[in-house]
Amino acid sequence: MARKRSDVKKSVFLFNTAAYLNISSTTYDAKVTNLEF
Repeated sequence: MARKRSDVKKSVFLFNTAAYLNISSTTYDAKVTNLEF
């Protein structure tokens, strides 16, 4: 049971990290695009 719970935490952590990186890169792309124009 405890092992399953830690697996879920790990999955959520990885998902949040991926989402954060995705948002960061999207924001960065938008800033670069705005600077170019």
